[in-house]
Amino acid sequence: MKRPLAVLFIAVASLVACSDDPASTSSSSSSSSSTSSSTSSSTSSSGSSGADPDAGEEGPKPIEAKVNEWTWVPFADSTCANGSTTGIGVNMGTAKKLVVYLEGGGACWNKTTCGNSQIVANIPGGFGEDKFEAQVEAFPTSIFDRTVVESPYKDASFVYVPYCTGDVHSGDKEQDYEGMKIKHFGRRNIVAFLKRLVPTFKDVERVTLTGSSAGGFGSAMNYERFAVAFAPTRVDLIDDSGPPFPPEKLPHYATWSEMWDLPGGFSAACEGCATDVTKILPYYMKQYPKARFAVLSTEHDQTIRMFFTLPLPMSATDFKTTLEATMAATFDTSTNGRYFIDDGTAHTFLRRVFRKDGDAFTVESGGVSLAKFLSDMDSDAADWATVKLAR
Repeated sequence: MKRPLAVLFIAVASLVACSDDPASTSSSSSSSSSTSSSTSSSTSSSGSSGADPDAGEEGPKPIEAKVNEWTWVPFADSTCANGSTTGIGVNMGTAKKLVVYLEGGGACWNKTTCGNSQIVANIPGGFGEDKFEAQVEAFPTSIFDRTVVESPYKDASFVYVPYCTGDVHSGDKEQDYEGMKIKHFGRRNIVAFLKRLVPTFKDVERVTLTGSSAGGFGSAMNYERFAVAFAPTRVDLIDDSGPPFPPEKLPHYATWSEMWDLPGGFSAACEGCATDVTKILPYYMKQYPKARFAVLSTEHDQTIRMFFTLPLPMSATDFKTTLEATMAATFDTSTNGRYFIDDGTAHTFLRRVFRKDGDAFTVESGGVSLAKFLSDMDSDAADWATVKLAR
């Protein structure tokens, strides 16, 4: 099954611990390596690459996949909310760089939300190879488009992590919502995937962990898990449209935390992180000073406003004010973190990267393109700067 690489990208319909979990056993790891090192692509599937991830005397087997082709890798030790297994998409690049992207698609925490496909994706249907193939057909351009000349990731290897657990990739708890049994095992799946991703990409010199919407939140929640697993290789973070807001602006957070077991996913060293997500990025930036961290958002993101305060959306003014204050408090005194705020109400950036004149990302804020912002981040440019829409 062959498909152009440019058409891989799944729609994000809306937003948002195991004993061998690397993040749960480390409280003071730091990343060290900071070295960073083209064509249409196609898609293929492999039914044998991931069926037995623990086989072999030397541990989990590396994934085998072709350059510039998408390979579906099933994982027998993964679990969607409905109990079915899932997997990941892998596309090998030519540079010693790896981009891991976590899919978005809502979140759920009771029978009403978990039973509404407009609120959360892939429940109860799950996410298998057939769905991966269908999504490959559906969307023309994204962070995975190798033809965008200015993209810092055009030659990187890509890993696509589907979303079918309703817990922003961060849970490890089974729930019975009035007879609807839901396995919120997103965090458990990440642990399973990392067991094979690390030996597969043992020679990369830079890892970028990212995701959009629920995947943006998930990338932030799981960052230390990746940093510990890939150490000493450096891991950067790009949280696309998953802005961390203070507890008083998140009336459902206590419920999410309980239903998904969010506290179980954080290192004990991340003080206060389990109850206040604004503490997560400052902790990372201090703990991993050689890595870089970024948040992308629009000033009035209508999808995030709805999820933060269901059933009635947060006002656009309240969202903008809180976003700007939180980003300033998080990043303005940081040496290794920045943010990109564009105008409007649109939701997510990395799933809607269109080309301008064939060679640039069109999304711009204050006259600076997203391509430049991300390229400066990736290249360790000394003048990498926060970008806010022009006033």
